[in-house]
Amino acid sequence: MKIRKISYSINYIHIITFNQYYRKIIAPYFSYENLAYGIDNEITINEGARLVFKNEGVLINLKKENITFVYEGDISDVKRAHPILDYFFSIYEKIKSIDEFKKTVRHEIIIDAVEILDGADYEKYLKNNHFLKNPFGKLDEYGCSLEFVQDAQTIKMQAGNYTDKDIKKYDLTPYETEYNKDLFKGVGLMCRLVLKENIQSSSFSAFKNLLKDGETFISKYYE
Repeated sequence: MKIRKISYSINYIHIITFNQYYRKIIAPYFSYENLAYGIDNEITINEGARLVFKNEGVLINLKKENITFVYEGDISDVKRAHPILDYFFSIYEKIKSIDEFKKTVRHEIIIDAVEILDGADYEKYLKNNHFLKNPFGKLDEYGCSLEFVQDAQTIKMQAGNYTDKDIKKYDLTPYETEYNKDLFKGVGLMCRLVLKENIQSSSFSAFKNLLKDGETFISKYYE
């Protein structure tokens, strides 16, 4: 299965005064070329910001309860310490320095994977797949959901067939990168895996380990 998009979040106890600090934290990144941004819930306790690095296929979303990194593209790039991922963890460390910051409680990753099939293989898959006992013959759509806890990790996996309707449903191509151009008008298999783990602090190493665990779960399902 080819990973198309990931979303990695670090969750901490709500910082009630977050809206007083976050603008100063993100100010240095506004010199980045082609940066777009948005302010959410302005002048409220839930105020936060989105930094969009469109050329990189990256979004960093800051809220009073978490910071999230969304990436569309070749996953090998983020495994090599993507420069925007460095920004992400730098911002996280600055958030931890806020006086009202209490503690990190959890990190989680959402992995969207799609494997495009040719027409014949796709039709065969809809009629006979090894994921479900199917007494009904050829299906137009199919999906299943697994939820379990393993080694202190909470896992939820949704798997089934893929059509281009799923692009909008799962927001698979927020930047419509060249990497994912085959998703348009394609058919095949897809999987969304959500993996959560309680932690006291996060780092690039912790991110890579969680991503690796997610890849392992997906590969076991489709082996």
